[in-house]
Amino acid sequence: MPQPQTERTPRVLAVVDGMIPSVELVLSQPFDHLQAQGKLNYALHVISDPALPLSMSGFDALILMRVYQPQAMALAQAAEVAGIPLIYILDDDFSALDPQTPLGRHYADARAWERILGICAMARQVWTFSQALVDKVGAVQAHVVKLPAIANIELVDRLRAELHPPPQPAKVIGYAASLTHAGDLAAITRPLLAVLDAYPDWSIEIVNVDPGSLGRHARVKHFPGLPSVEQFYRFVMQRNWAIGLAPLLRTAANDAKTDNKYREYAALGISGIYSPAPPYAGSVAQGITGLYADGADEWVRAIATMIDDPTRRQGIVDMAREDVRSRYPLPGVAQRYLECLQAALRRPLQVIVIAPSAIPSVDIDIVRPFSRLQAEGLIDWTLTQQDQIGDGDLRDKDCAVIVRYSDPLTVDLMRRAREVHGVPTVYAWDDDFFSIPDGLGAITDYYQSPSTLDSLRHILREATIVKASTPRLAARSREYSSHVTVAPFGFDFDQLTSAGGTDAESADVVIGFFGSHSHGLNVALVSPVLARVAAEFPSTRFELFGPAGVLFGNLPRVTHLPWCASSSESINLLRGRGWSIGLAPFEDNLFNRTKLPTKYRDYSACGIAGVYSRIDPYADNVIEGVTGLLADQDPQSWYLAIRKLVEDADLRRRIASRAYLHVRDTLSVEGAVTAWRKIFVGLDTIPPHAAPAGHVPAAEHVEDRSGEQIAMLERRVRLLQISARLLLEQKRQLEGGKLGRLRRVVQRIRGTNHFGRDRSPAFAHFLPHAGSVLSSSMQLELSANLQALSHVEFAIVGAVAGCDVVEVAISLPVPTLPGMLTLEIISPDGAVILSSTIPLEDVDPFLPVRFHVGESLARAGSQGKLRFSTKGSFAPVFLFQMRHRQTALVMPFLGFSTAGEA
Repeated sequence: MPQPQTERTPRVLAVVDGMIPSVELVLSQPFDHLQAQGKLNYALHVISDPALPLSMSGFDALILMRVYQPQAMALAQAAEVAGIPLIYILDDDFSALDPQTPLGRHYADARAWERILGICAMARQVWTFSQALVDKVGAVQAHVVKLPAIANIELVDRLRAELHPPPQPAKVIGYAASLTHAGDLAAITRPLLAVLDAYPDWSIEIVNVDPGSLGRHARVKHFPGLPSVEQFYRFVMQRNWAIGLAPLLRTAANDAKTDNKYREYAALGISGIYSPAPPYAGSVAQGITGLYADGADEWVRAIATMIDDPTRRQGIVDMAREDVRSRYPLPGVAQRYLECLQAALRRPLQVIVIAPSAIPSVDIDIVRPFSRLQAEGLIDWTLTQQDQIGDGDLRDKDCAVIVRYSDPLTVDLMRRAREVHGVPTVYAWDDDFFSIPDGLGAITDYYQSPSTLDSLRHILREATIVKASTPRLAARSREYSSHVTVAPFGFDFDQLTSAGGTDAESADVVIGFFGSHSHGLNVALVSPVLARVAAEFPSTRFELFGPAGVLFGNLPRVTHLPWCASSSESINLLRGRGWSIGLAPFEDNLFNRTKLPTKYRDYSACGIAGVYSRIDPYADNVIEGVTGLLADQDPQSWYLAIRKLVEDADLRRRIASRAYLHVRDTLSVEGAVTAWRKIFVGLDTIPPHAAPAGHVPAAEHVEDRSGEQIAMLERRVRLLQISARLLLEQKRQLEGGKLGRLRRVVQRIRGTNHFGRDRSPAFAHFLPHAGSVLSSSMQLELSANLQALSHVEFAIVGAVAGCDVVEVAISLPVPTLPGMLTLEIISPDGAVILSSTIPLEDVDPFLPVRFHVGESLARAGSQGKLRFSTKGSFAPVFLFQMRHRQTALVMPFLGFSTAGEA
C-alpha cells in the first residue's frame, strides 16, 4: 500500500484546437466549475495562441483536446520529459470523415488521425464519450475512459427564468446539426414530407445543416448556425420547439458521436425521436425518455405519436429532463473529471482479485467496475482463482480482493496476505452462506458443514474490509467485523446495444420471466395464477427465458427463449422483446432475504413494469404502485397485481418509466464504481487488521497449508533460531560499545558473503574496504529506524552504467517478522522511475538485500536518488550508512552490480 498522499490543488494546462461548442461543453464549463470551487487551477489556450506556454514548469498535468498539430506533439513530449501526466480528450473519429468533403480532406492532408494516435499512445489517460472511440483508441492506449458530458441543465434553467418561454410548445419540429450531417437529414426527408402533408398546422425548422430538397417546402424554414451554445439555446427556446429530431446513419463517424442531442433535447424540454444508433442506445429508453425510429414508416409513426398524444409527449419530456438532471449535472460531471485527473496524478494501486471464474457476481461487481477503474489508472488488477494463486502472486500488491470463497484455504490465504506480505484484504460476498436452505444437495452439505461455517467466521474477522451487497448482509457481516461497507451491484447500461422494443401499440400483453428459475422461484404459487390470467385475458402472451419449466409448462401462447451464455446478449434480447410485464416470484426464506433485487434491476433497465414478491430484496427497493407492484405470498395477491397491469396500459407505462429512472439513478454500475473507488482510496485509513477485539486465530488450519507454505514456515523457524542466538550474543557484548558492535556486525556480513568485493567500478566507489570504512575520515553508523520514518533517501553518486542490481546492507535486530522493504529510484525531477518491494521475512540477515532494477539506474543518472522505506514492519529496520566526519556528508553502505554477478 502506498503512503497516504496529501491532496493539493492540481495546476493544469489545457490546449484545444478552437473554441467550438464541444470544447465549451466538455472542457471549459466543467473546469471553470472546478476552479471556482478551488479544486483545480487551469489555463486554457488555443493551439494557435502565440502566448501558449512551451514549458511544463509550474503545471501538474497537461490536457490536449482535438489537437494534432506539430505544436501539440511538442507539448506532449515536453510533458513526458517533465514527468507530468498527459490527458487527451477526443470526441470525434477524424479517421472516419469522408475525405471527399472539405473537412475530411483537411484532416487527411494533415495526417491528423495518425498524429492523434501518436499523442494518445504517450498519454496517461484518454477521455472519450463513445464506446466506438474507446474501442478504437484502445489499440494504442490501455487507459481510455468513457466519460459523460454535461446536459447544461443549469444554463437552461437560467435562460428559462430570463426568457419566460410560453408553457405550451409551438407546433414545430426542429433539427440542428453541423454541415457534415446533411446525409442524416436527407435519409428522413420523405417521412418528414409525409408528416407535413398529414399535419398541415405543423412546421419544420432546420438550423445550419443543408436541408436539401426538404428546404423547398413552404413550411420548412432554414436558419444559419449560431456561434455559441448559449445563443443556440436562446434561439431554440424562443422558437419553442415541441419535437426534436436526431437522425443518425450507421457510419463509423456517427457511431463515435456522443449522445449530445439527447442531452440537449431533454434539458430544453423537447421530446426527442432518435435513430437506434450506438450513441443513443445506452442513453434513451424507448417510450420513456424518447422514441426510436428506424426506417420511413417508423419515423412517420413516431412523429405522429408525439403529435397526436400531447400527454404522452409531455411524459417523455418530464422523464428525460429528470434523467439528465440526475445523470449529467455540471457538479456531478465536473467531479467525475476531477476523479480521473486525480487518478492520473497518482501511481495505480496493484490489486489482485481471487474469485471463482465464470459466475455472474464476478462479471457484474468485479470485471465491469474494475475495468472502468483500470481505464482511469486508479488500479492495475489481475484475476485468478484460489487454487491457482502462489505466494509470490501477493508480493508488491496494494490490495487483495477475495470474492465468495469460504473455506480453510481462504483463511490461510488472508492470513498470508496480511502477515507475510502486509497486503490489506477486501472480502466481497453477495449471499448469506450462513443461511443456505435445506434441500440443495451438495451445496447445502458444503455450506452447512462446521468447517465451512467456522472458516467463514474467520474470513469475516480477518478481512481488512468486508463488502456486502445488501443492508441485511451488511448487518450479518458486522457480527464479525467492524469495517463493513454496503454497496449493491449495478446495472451496466453501456452493455445495451439494441434500441429496445417497438413503440407501436399492440393488442397483446406480453408477460415474461427472465432468468434461471432454480433460485427460489415459487412455482406452486404462481403457476395457477398464470393459468387463470391466460384464460381470462386471451390477449396475453407468455415468454420464458431459459429451459422450459413447470412455471409456463401448461400455458397457451408460450414462447421459450434460450438463455445466452453472455449475460449482455441475454439483456439485449430481453430489451428487444417489448415485454409488458415481468414476473419475479421469490420464495420467502432467510437466504433469499439477503439477496439482491436482480429482477427489478434487469426489468426496470429494459423498460418493463414488474410484479415482485414482497420480501426484502424487492420490498426495500420497489415503491408500491410507482416503480412496480408487490405481491404477498398467496395466489390471490399475485392474480390481482398481474390483472391490474394487464388491464391498465397507462399504469404499465408510468411504472416502467419511474422504475427505469430509479435504477438508472441508484442501481447502475456507476454506483458500484464509486463504491469500489472509495474502498481503494480509503484503504490507507483502515487499520491493518479489522477483526474485533478478542479474536483468537484458529490454529486448526495450519495443517492444510501447501508444501510451499510449510517450507516457508520451516525457514522462519530457522531464522528465528538464528535471531535468538544473535540477540544473546549482542547482550553479552554490550560492554564492547556501539562502535565495536557495529564493526563486528559489518565484519560478520563481509565475512559471510564478501560484501566488500570489488564487483564493478561503481561497487568499489560505494563500498570501501574495511580499512577505509573505519578510517579517521569516515564513520560507520546505522540510519534512523525506517519503521518510524516515511523514508530515507540517498543521492546516486558515481558511475552506474551497465548496473541493474542495487545491494544494500541492513540491520534487522529481530528478523523474520512481517513487513516490507521498498526501494524507489527517483528521477532528478522527483518522479518515481521504479518501485521494488521485498518481504522482510525473506531477508537473510547475513546477506545483502538485492533489488533488481533493470535500466532504472541509467534512467535516473547521477542526479537521481535512492529512496528506502518500510511498511507494516513489526520490528526496527536500519540501513548501514557512512558519515564523513568533517563534512557530515552521508553515503549509503551499498553497491551496484549486474544481475549476472554472483
